[in-house]
Amino acid sequence: MKKFLVYAFLLSSILSYSQGSLVLVGGGGESNGGWSDAPYTWALDQSQNRKVAVIYYSRSTSWIPEYFMDLGASDTAKFDIDNLTLANSQATYDSLMQYDVFFIKGGDQWDYYNTWKNTKVEDAITDKFNQGGVIMGTSAGMAILSEVVFTAENGTVYPDEALTDPYNWIDIALNDDFLGIFQGYIFDTHFVERGRFARLLVFMANWYQNWGTQRKDGIGVDDRTVLCIDTNNIGEVMGSAAVTIIENNVWFNSHISKDTKYTQLLNGHKYNFDSKQIVNGSTNIILEPTPPLNPILYNNYTNTLLVSGSDSLEHMDKFLCELDSAHGQIQDDIYIYTTKPNRADLLANKIDQLNNPNTFIVDISNGTNLPSTDFSAPNKILFYENDWDILKDFLNNATNGNILKNKLKDGITITAFAGQDSKFIGTTFCSNLHNDVYASYYGNLEFEKGLNLIQKSIFMPNTFDKYTSSYYENTTSAIPWAMATDTLAHGFYLSYDSYLVIQQSANKKSVYQREGRIILLTNEGTTAEKVSSYVYSSQNFLRQIVGFDNFRIKCQNFISWPVVEWGSVTNPSAINEHNTPKGKLLNITNILGEQTIEKRNTPLFYKYENGKVEKKIIID
Repeated sequence: MKKFLVYAFLLSSILSYSQGSLVLVGGGGESNGGWSDAPYTWALDQSQNRKVAVIYYSRSTSWIPEYFMDLGASDTAKFDIDNLTLANSQATYDSLMQYDVFFIKGGDQWDYYNTWKNTKVEDAITDKFNQGGVIMGTSAGMAILSEVVFTAENGTVYPDEALTDPYNWIDIALNDDFLGIFQGYIFDTHFVERGRFARLLVFMANWYQNWGTQRKDGIGVDDRTVLCIDTNNIGEVMGSAAVTIIENNVWFNSHISKDTKYTQLLNGHKYNFDSKQIVNGSTNIILEPTPPLNPILYNNYTNTLLVSGSDSLEHMDKFLCELDSAHGQIQDDIYIYTTKPNRADLLANKIDQLNNPNTFIVDISNGTNLPSTDFSAPNKILFYENDWDILKDFLNNATNGNILKNKLKDGITITAFAGQDSKFIGTTFCSNLHNDVYASYYGNLEFEKGLNLIQKSIFMPNTFDKYTSSYYENTTSAIPWAMATDTLAHGFYLSYDSYLVIQQSANKKSVYQREGRIILLTNEGTTAEKVSSYVYSSQNFLRQIVGFDNFRIKCQNFISWPVVEWGSVTNPSAINEHNTPKGKLLNITNILGEQTIEKRNTPLFYKYENGKVEKKIIID
């Protein structure tokens, strides 16, 4: 009888506990009366005793505890746990467990990892969550709550560094031996303002390549934005920007990300992490599958086109060498069209140093007074350092400009765009990216119609460059904003050391990645909407962020494969620019039909959501 009572007691104790709630804060200073009120109050409402423990690895102020009291906490306490002795104290554990809400502050996740790993503090956090408590983390405090953690043991990693060396396992320090509160994911914070979507893609690929037997999905939370996940594993977004969810589709060697589902959720949107389905998402803007569906004719643009991602001459050597040597005749005359001849002269000198002295600078500002042969004669043309208004007026209203515009689409002339001129080749471009680092934050980004050489597209040169990192929120948010509001199909993020080659063949148009890495964002049909939640209740602006249910994101390693191809073998007179999505990978089987993990040098069958099955052998 006693044994039965003991078992009954243990069973009732187990049943009274369940997985707790998570509050994932992307960073940014809390605002009493602003963006943080709703999610922080939500945390209090999920707890039993509304008592909050504010935990930090160093000395902290009393502002956060006082803020929670203003929101209705019954009690708060500040725990500055800055050494192993204190972290491993039973008294610390006992004190912490009196509180039902743990708030872990920002800072440096390595300090948390190094100070709290395998201590009573780690036990307290995991025990409280498993007993139904509420675990909150902001910035670094959020980053340590995922199963796989970027520990920052060797310092932070910037997006350009991550893309340059994606499988570096020393600087990109990932581990799964800390808290592991939210299984199956890697977290990142300050997402849009620091351009970290590229970094998170690399984290996911790096883990799978170097350490993992299973792919991990990614969650990125913007500053002043929160993802609240309840005990039923339903996440709700609150705040001024977006939460990004990336379903992992990394591949050994070939891709950092291969046609991966990429979702952005805004304030009020909900997501079921068990089924990986949106419960309540974007509805205001309907984007048809790769719009529009009517074909894009070949006479739109058939010239060979080179597009540089760099603003700096030091990263243009291979781009310029390919322009000179790989297309047309070697040492053909190269005509540089510019409105800033002094800047173009530096580029001409660079080309001369690379063994092509046949370079001519044409000042478009004086283009009406120049002989027509300056625009009709060249076989290779390069646009660099142009004022858009002057260039547009010249192409549309001048006789010589009309000659040059015809050269752009004659199907013969080798054409190149370098520096910020690269953004002109798409349907739409952002015209004031570098005027104000807060342009996107204050909703002031401006867009204009480009040359539309590559239809239904937007190009972002120099997206990831440590020297222009202050503009990352602008460069990161501008592409999805334009894709949603201008119904575009493709957005190309070019890093500082990359360039593209776009070529036409008999029945298709192919985009090849050269140096560096580009990231391709694709709209295959989804719904979207603009952000509608303010940072502060008193402000009169909205951030330039959009939510969308299903874009696709791709970043590959190899230069021999096209990043994307458009065309039809059965209808070689038109390009639909539409790829039927395979969807998410469902399973991998061997020749016996048995499910397995990805293996090298072994024939395997890959089944996708659309029913397609591919046979592949990955060769070492």
